[in-house]
Amino acid sequence: MKKHVKKMSKFVFFSIVFITIFFIDGFYFKTLVPSSWSTLLRDAEFKFYDFQVRKLSSDLITRQNLLAKKVFDKEFVVGSEAFKEEYDNLSIDLKTSKEIAIVAIDEKTLDSFGAWPFKRSYYADFLKNLFDKGKARGVVFDIVFAEKGDDAAIRALNEIKSAVKRDLGDEIDVTIERLNYNKKMEAAFAKYRVKIVAGYSTLEDIETTGKDFSNTYFAPEAISLQYAKLTNMEGLSAKEKQDRIAEFEKLKSTRDKLQSYKGGLFNYDVLRASSLYRGYFSVATDPDGNVRWHDPLRVYPIKTLDPKTGEKTEENLEVFPSLSLSTYTLLRGRFDHPRLDGEHIKLKGSASLIPNEQLRAVLKDKLLTAIKSVKSISEYQRKLLLKIANKSDFMAYERLSGLSRLLALYASGDMDKMEGEYAGFLFDVRAIRNERLRLAILSDVDPKILQRFYDPNNKEPEASFKSDFQSSFKKLDKTLVDLLKAECMDKIVQELVPLFSFEGQEKHRVLKEIADHLTIDVAFIKQNFLEKNLEKTSQELTLNENGKLFIQYKGGRNSYLLYSMVDIVKGEDLHATLLNYQTPKITMLEAFEDKVVLIGPTALGINDWRSTPVSSQLDGVELHAEIIDNMLDNSYLLRTSVMRLAEVLFMLIIAVILSFIIRRVNGSFGALITIGFVTAYLSFASYMFDVQNVYFKFLPITLLAVSLYLFLATYQYIQEEKDKKKTRMAFSNYVNKSVVDAVLQDPEMLKLGGQKRVMTVLFSDVRSFTTISEKLDPETLVAFMNEYLEEMTELVLQYDGTLDKFIGDAVMAFWGAPINQENHAELSVRCAIDMNNKLDIMRQELMDKYDVDCRIGVGCNTGPMVVGNMGSKNRFNYTILGDAVNLGARLEGQTKNYGAELILGSTTYELTKHFCATRFLDLIAVKGKSEPVSIYECYGYKDDQTPEFLAGMKAYEDAIETYYLGRRFEEGIQVFEDLKSHRGGTDIACDLYIDRCKDFIENPPDENWNGVFVATSK
Repeated sequence: MKKHVKKMSKFVFFSIVFITIFFIDGFYFKTLVPSSWSTLLRDAEFKFYDFQVRKLSSDLITRQNLLAKKVFDKEFVVGSEAFKEEYDNLSIDLKTSKEIAIVAIDEKTLDSFGAWPFKRSYYADFLKNLFDKGKARGVVFDIVFAEKGDDAAIRALNEIKSAVKRDLGDEIDVTIERLNYNKKMEAAFAKYRVKIVAGYSTLEDIETTGKDFSNTYFAPEAISLQYAKLTNMEGLSAKEKQDRIAEFEKLKSTRDKLQSYKGGLFNYDVLRASSLYRGYFSVATDPDGNVRWHDPLRVYPIKTLDPKTGEKTEENLEVFPSLSLSTYTLLRGRFDHPRLDGEHIKLKGSASLIPNEQLRAVLKDKLLTAIKSVKSISEYQRKLLLKIANKSDFMAYERLSGLSRLLALYASGDMDKMEGEYAGFLFDVRAIRNERLRLAILSDVDPKILQRFYDPNNKEPEASFKSDFQSSFKKLDKTLVDLLKAECMDKIVQELVPLFSFEGQEKHRVLKEIADHLTIDVAFIKQNFLEKNLEKTSQELTLNENGKLFIQYKGGRNSYLLYSMVDIVKGEDLHATLLNYQTPKITMLEAFEDKVVLIGPTALGINDWRSTPVSSQLDGVELHAEIIDNMLDNSYLLRTSVMRLAEVLFMLIIAVILSFIIRRVNGSFGALITIGFVTAYLSFASYMFDVQNVYFKFLPITLLAVSLYLFLATYQYIQEEKDKKKTRMAFSNYVNKSVVDAVLQDPEMLKLGGQKRVMTVLFSDVRSFTTISEKLDPETLVAFMNEYLEEMTELVLQYDGTLDKFIGDAVMAFWGAPINQENHAELSVRCAIDMNNKLDIMRQELMDKYDVDCRIGVGCNTGPMVVGNMGSKNRFNYTILGDAVNLGARLEGQTKNYGAELILGSTTYELTKHFCATRFLDLIAVKGKSEPVSIYECYGYKDDQTPEFLAGMKAYEDAIETYYLGRRFEEGIQVFEDLKSHRGGTDIACDLYIDRCKDFIENPPDENWNGVFVATSK
């Protein structure tokens, strides 16, 4: 290669510049290259991204598939000890959070509740049981209630009421109240409003056409991320006004970077008014339909309505959170306004105290010691518990927010007084903002007294509550110890829910023993929970400059605990589903205590499937669970303009380095250098993706490096091609071009012999050719055959087939060699279908020109074949041999017996049934073979057929199974006769089965008959 560099240096230089600009523009600017190329590059990058996402959970998916295979193969029985061990380890190793649970409106729910949408009162029962019995932390509705439920019965009763006696009217009122399902749901939403995230949908511009939002108002608190308004600036100094304006403009510039919408599909007015947390569940997709990123902030105009004064505001553009972000807010606390911070948009929440790394390590060590100290468990159970403890990010986030701060106050002695100048206990418990922590500390206090104590308008002195709080104060030591132990054991409690190894009471016994062995007491708290052992952590969500984050999927379908809504409404003990297996029975409290629960439709017909890198059919509710999970542990991915700039610089640097090196070394060494560059960059990008959670594109630099190498290596190839020209010309007259190319690449192919491959062969034959040849004179016959074979040959080449030979009027072609074709079966069948379609177009022209009604039969078969040069040393042919080839020829011969234009072997059928209109024809032993094979008729492309025709093909298959193989021959005769109507009253295959049924009525088959038909003709 090197000797050609100097002669063409200018051409090389400008070509390298062109290639580099081509890829930079194609990936980043899209102004010079054709849009089709940009689309191709983008879609290829998507594949790299998807692979990287799947890689993160590939081990778990592989193990899950292996478990499913073992169950299917009956190597494992669900519920056996071997199954439990495999399943429990897989459940623990899942990267998804057990803090999140999903409740499905599934087929089971619809079967119980009736048609969708069902009675709204079921949602009230659901919320009551979930919060009162299950003690759930929050419920997230991946559902919008745009309108009230059906109240036709109530309206009818109100009409009747005016016409009946008063006593009966009172009874009607009772009935109306009982039937007011909307009111029951509204009451439940109002009662639990601080624990509910209400879902809705934003609408694309085209979806808002014709919709009127003028009467859609919201409560002021609906604007959770409201921007400061430039009002009330009187009395401010010039500098203060300037600062206010600058702050507002900065916030406005952040808002302007977010995606804006014209409106949405919101909950109806009563639910809107009672929703404290709300978020849109709409998700954006990439051009290929996959969901890879999420925008947790969107902008759209709304009007607010003061519920007290009824005053309405003008329409304003405001920033609103997604369903996932609102859920994160419910769990972690509210955020400040989103602000542009360099290359990111940041949402900052309140700060909190947590144990520092050293103290967390001490607590974790105590938990591990406690697990090791439990005597009444097996070593296998102990290993599971230790695995859970070791994988947990120990107390990096507090289940009871504010507990560490309270423990620090307690350790400092600030809470050891109930009266005096500084009433420590009363003062500090009043400052507890976390309601759940507050109730845990003050569980003995009457709720009415608590309400008075926390009422901001109550002027009673704190000391007056001393006697009411005395009991909680006296047991404060034990309460704090229990709360800290519960915090340490939280992950274990969550992870044990789906495990078979700790079913029923076994779980509670083990948890109690761990708690008993956990050496945390008052002295430990006072010694360790000092201010110096705590660190401040702030809740912060970082997005890219356009307000987006890339989703790092942690699993495939059913990677989160899934429950059926109907079971929760009934309030019974539950079985969850995880990894497509039913978990042990658990109580409502075990299932949902302190968890966030997402509810959404999964039943067929109402489901919301989303295509993602890990699953082409991920339920929308599980997609939101993935996004929330990403936010909870900051595992989402970021990509900013700085990364794009770095990638462009990398490309320029690599273009210079590679072009300098590759032209000065031989081809093999140049390939190694190129592979080294590509491997190094892909390793870097993969590390940043997996470890640092930032996304550098994988493909641009990879493609540039490979393209530069290929371009420079082409010069050497061109020179070598000159030397091969004579060889090419010598052989091209005897074998097809693809074989010549293969021979030139590998001269060893000139030797006799072959290799075994799985390929697809096609045989086609003109029907009644003998009659045609007798009818036409030789010259006309040759003209007819040339015209027909030319069209058929073009189709073979169009579908990248290898034309083996013409056998008189027959055509033999194959796919899968000399080049590998993964879709060889599909290419072959598409060619065969188009042969028949093309002949349908040609038939009238051939009839007019030659007075010949030309029809063909085609057989396609897939299987192992030997391909290579067959013959003598001086004369050979590149062809195929084998049983699969012979079967293909036999299938073509059977087309006339079944009245079919195209017959497929079973393997070919399995590989092409997704686009072919097919039906099972027969189980036959063809001539020359003893083993029976299933054969199928292909009538053409599935999309070209009517639903009625396809239904007829399915009915034909069912008839064979039910009446022919089911030995119901007398009934079958009429059924097959009726089925002929799907083919215009003529169906040779149906006639064949009618004749067989008649024959079997007279001569019943023996008991071992399995439906095999022995073909006596080719």
